[in-house]
Amino acid sequence: MKVNPYRRSCERRRYTVIAIFLLAALVLVARVVQLQYAEREFLQAQGDSRQQRTVEIPAHRGMLSDRNGEVLAISTPVGSVWVEPGRLLEARADWGRLPQRLNFTEAQLAQMLQERKERKFFYLRRHILPVEAEKILALGIPGVHLRTEYRRYYPAGEVAAQLIGITDVDDQGQEGLELMFDKQLRGQPGARWVRQDSNGRIIDDLAQIRAPKHGENLRLSIDRGLQYFSYRTLESAVRDHRASSGTVVVLDVVTGEVLAQAQAPSFNPNAKREGSVAARRNRAMTDQYEPGSIVKPFTILAALASGRYQTDSIIDTSPGSLRIGRYTIRDIRDFGPLDMTGVLVKSSNVASATIALELPADHLWKTFSSVGFGQPLFTNYPGEAAGLLREPSTWRQTEWASLGYGYGLSVTPMHMAQAFMILGNRGVHHVPSFLANPPLRGARVLPREICDQVLQMLEHVTLPGGTAIRARVPGYTVAAKTGTVRKRTDSGYSASNHISMITGVVPRRHPRLAILVLIDEPKAGQYFGGQVAGPVFRRIAWEALRLLNIPPDDPEGLRHAHAGGSG
Repeated sequence: MKVNPYRRSCERRRYTVIAIFLLAALVLVARVVQLQYAEREFLQAQGDSRQQRTVEIPAHRGMLSDRNGEVLAISTPVGSVWVEPGRLLEARADWGRLPQRLNFTEAQLAQMLQERKERKFFYLRRHILPVEAEKILALGIPGVHLRTEYRRYYPAGEVAAQLIGITDVDDQGQEGLELMFDKQLRGQPGARWVRQDSNGRIIDDLAQIRAPKHGENLRLSIDRGLQYFSYRTLESAVRDHRASSGTVVVLDVVTGEVLAQAQAPSFNPNAKREGSVAARRNRAMTDQYEPGSIVKPFTILAALASGRYQTDSIIDTSPGSLRIGRYTIRDIRDFGPLDMTGVLVKSSNVASATIALELPADHLWKTFSSVGFGQPLFTNYPGEAAGLLREPSTWRQTEWASLGYGYGLSVTPMHMAQAFMILGNRGVHHVPSFLANPPLRGARVLPREICDQVLQMLEHVTLPGGTAIRARVPGYTVAAKTGTVRKRTDSGYSASNHISMITGVVPRRHPRLAILVLIDEPKAGQYFGGQVAGPVFRRIAWEALRLLNIPPDDPEGLRHAHAGGSG
């Protein structure tokens, strides 16, 4: 039987097709076997690399508290929204309410992403409430992610703003104690392995690679209650006297701890963009002034230490002026003969200049230098100024004389507070500390007996006839000195712009506190240190003594105060 050639051709084509399909099937099976076994580890690694990521575990910044454990600065968790710009642009149809939740218009968001479409990471909004961040993430938009960060919060607000300082958006110290202790406060982030879905959301927590190391908590020397009272009292005085600014420093005489350091005007550190540069500067540590009459106790101290003068030595100030070349030094009136106590009580420029000129220049310089004038404070506080006290070899006679009553040198408020702290500690110097309970490593820089003599003299400055009578504290002895400094201008010393100051030690008999009050440019009429700064000193000293439970050392004075007031 003869086979039809056409049929034979069809069968051949059919077998050929079947063979091709069988061959293709065998190739596919072979490839599956290869992928499943020979290349399994490689493919598994590739898949994991597309789903597994190393995610940072944030570490919070250490807390700052006052000496009693009250919080002054703490980091709170917040949400930050970041995006993959190119991917989010591709998902524009899914945006929905995303622009509104981020306070953008759709056009603004699109332009922002378009300008950054080549980037893989971009913050859209940082430091928003976690609940708001979760709402944004819940929209499920591709390319939108959430990161937990920390934001610094300052419960004391403006009360301690300049002292504590601020952090930046990355929670790193920028000013003040935040910058000074940044190394201890800053945390070190940890890391973990996670698995993410196609939208970048974490679906599985695989393993922790490195635990986060949170920042160290620090207990400061500041007393929050005293800091608050000092600030409010100072703020009121600056307002009442229409002054440009004011500064208060309170130091523990025995330990060197900074118990309060307040400044007005201030700013709100929780709104970092608020506040002028002047309001943010810590004037107690950075601003330098000619101290004026509050230096006179150290001129007297140098005189007594030289052996050339005794407490009962007499200085004739008549006729109330002293001419040196073309320069005339004047008192407010002719005080006539004054003993050393009288020089301080009457605050005689003539007597102070006369004494300074009688002392060897090196001796006067050494005494001033020993209490910190012209020297660094060694606190490591950011921006602290050293002041200026020139070498005695450069002094002209007029400069030599003017140093005796506080002109021709510059100090910060902290320098003056430190000098009186040394005086109150009977000549032992401790470096001022911003941390509670510092190690006591004091060094004697002045003779104890002479410090006692000067403190006794300064107590008379607060008694009737003295310039600091408004600084008296009922029930306590006070050793203080006032100062009224004419501010220097381009054309010389101003006749209308003054600095009103007072610095003192309380209680005088058992010194515990050194307090400085400075009011810059009072313009409400009064400008003498005793008038303007004295009452502020009294109120702050009274509150500090109460808060620290320091017993009265003058019960008789307390009875007189209750009977008829303290003057």
